[in-house]
Amino acid sequence: MKKIIFLHLFLFQFKSMASFAPLLDQYLNESFESKKIKADEDKSVLDFEMAMKKRTWDFSLGYVIDDNKLESSSDTFNVSQVKSTSFSFGLERNFVWGGGLQFSNEFNKTDRSSVSSLFLGSSAPIQYEGAQNLTYSQFLGRNFLGRNNFKEDQISKRTLESQKNSLKNSKLTSLLTFFGAYSQVKLSKTVLSLQRDALLRADQRLKLVRKRVKDGLSERVDLLQAQALKLTYEENVLNEQKNLKKAEYELASILGVESFGKVKIYSKKAPKLPMPQGMIEKNLTLKSLEEKAEISRLTSEIERTSYLPIIQAYSTLKYNEYDASSSKARSKGTLFGDNKEVVLGINLTYPIGTPLGERKHQKSNIDYMIASARQKHMQNSLTVQEKKWKERFNLLNKNVQKSRRRLILSDKVLSEYKRMYKNGKASLDLFLNAEEDYIKNELTHVKNQFDRDILAVELSSLYGNLFEYLENNKTKF
Repeated sequence: MKKIIFLHLFLFQFKSMASFAPLLDQYLNESFESKKIKADEDKSVLDFEMAMKKRTWDFSLGYVIDDNKLESSSDTFNVSQVKSTSFSFGLERNFVWGGGLQFSNEFNKTDRSSVSSLFLGSSAPIQYEGAQNLTYSQFLGRNFLGRNNFKEDQISKRTLESQKNSLKNSKLTSLLTFFGAYSQVKLSKTVLSLQRDALLRADQRLKLVRKRVKDGLSERVDLLQAQALKLTYEENVLNEQKNLKKAEYELASILGVESFGKVKIYSKKAPKLPMPQGMIEKNLTLKSLEEKAEISRLTSEIERTSYLPIIQAYSTLKYNEYDASSSKARSKGTLFGDNKEVVLGINLTYPIGTPLGERKHQKSNIDYMIASARQKHMQNSLTVQEKKWKERFNLLNKNVQKSRRRLILSDKVLSEYKRMYKNGKASLDLFLNAEEDYIKNELTHVKNQFDRDILAVELSSLYGNLFEYLENNKTKF
């Protein structure tokens, strides 16, 4: 009987060697959930790049033609009846330190040919003007030397990291869901294999009992009992087939396919599985909370300055040149030419009335306190969870080894009772009890492996290194 069971199990395992690794690759590369998370990661990077590139050079260009033939009144001559052409371009940029630079260049042509020489005097009817302006402004007060800008950039970076950690955590969660569905298929398939083994043994046992009844060595009730038990195992096989179909449907739905490669069953040898290693500080949920707490702190510091006035100092240099020659006007109307105007100024804006700045600061302070408390609470909870899961994993590892040894012993007991019953030294009830104990030990051994595998991936997920753990141990699943 042992040879039959071993051969059946060996053949079943041989047919199902297409196991976890290709299904893992298929899920990571082809499932909708994985593709969606990858797309969300790309979007978060783009959001960050847009936030960091908001202070860029702006280029402006203008061209205007103005042909003025309007009359000012019925009894006066309109000296503004001129034709002018204006071309301009400029560059502007704001910097993270709160400074701003503006440069503009203009070239104007004014044609007063239609205006009487009485009004023009000795000036030429066509005049050209070249002008260039350079302005630098600097925020002081609330955004002194861009201190809030620097904090806003830090917030953008922290937001990106928080989003990345959240998306990685979503990926781990989806990977846990996939592994749970895969393990359920593996469990159902193993139980089905065990029930088929039990049915095979029941068929062999029925033949033995029928022969003993025919020879007058056993009562007819033994035959009825053996027949009833075989029907029970046939029903168990049908039930497990139904459970397997359901588990396979769940896994196929997660993979987004109609069918997938065969899943291997749990081995009686139960390969050892290493305990996941890592640090709680690497937990993705905790890291995301840390980033959010830091964002709240930076926001609070920004809002703390909201009661200060907005002060902007600026300095402008203006240069121009008028001339009847376009080339002369263009060449001399440039920066650091002879005709210069210097403008120095300062603007101050201060809100009066309801002190909204103080309220905003108080609100952001509360947000920071809540975020910090949530982070601390999460870290304490994860520390306790880590300790309990490690203890449970060690116990499950021991249970797997003990249930394996117990299974070997119960296999020997079953073989011995078969021999004794065959020789008339044991009743059928004892033989069947040994069979039930053997099946119970088989199921316990498989369930111990299932629970250990699930806990192992949950613990590695706690450390944020689930993918690496699955890659390093994919031949053991």
